[in-house]
Amino acid sequence: MKNELHSNPNSESSRVVFCSEVNDLSSDQALQGLAGQLIEKSLQPEIKKYCPNDQARRFASLETFEDWWRQTPTTLIGFYGQEQDLAGIVFFRGRNPKNEFKETDCSSEVTFAIRIYDDYRGSGLSRIAMRDAHNWLFSNSVENPEDLQHFANQPNVQQSGLDVSGGVWLSVDKNNPRAQKLYQKFGYVVCGQNDQRILMEYNRN
Repeated sequence: MKNELHSNPNSESSRVVFCSEVNDLSSDQALQGLAGQLIEKSLQPEIKKYCPNDQARRFASLETFEDWWRQTPTTLIGFYGQEQDLAGIVFFRGRNPKNEFKETDCSSEVTFAIRIYDDYRGSGLSRIAMRDAHNWLFSNSVENPEDLQHFANQPNVQQSGLDVSGGVWLSVDKNNPRAQKLYQKFGYVVCGQNDQRILMEYNRN
């Protein structure tokens, strides 16, 4: 049986927002706990296959996590299961896609990534995480206040240092059609590619 988010998928306690402009790793125990779980879960075969830089660079150790965290404005949203087990993450990060894709007209300078960990795949969490995380990112265009209820009293996008006026982009492995289908269904559109990855962007403004 697939694990479920703590309490239920719509509980506020299941989601915690961390912004590099607000949360300092050296003094924030909750962020330290998230980083520790990221280091462990980045060793999972599925993550190593499609997101090798997690284990190799971003989340190899607390030191590499801290370097990654401080490089550019970054927001991490942790989604937790029972007993604060990390079920998945979403991160938004200031980064120009032209660093990776030389020929593209993508105008966004905020990248998006999602990870769902072993015990939670197939639970519907990827859809929930994408919906809630993008509601947080584009909170200025959210008409129903209930869509933001999970993030009450947490850092908001205005505090994050992220400029979402041009939308958001992601890159996905060409050999991961399941993820491509998820992003396209959500509303991402292809706007470039290289030998190994496809560039997609999304804008709600």
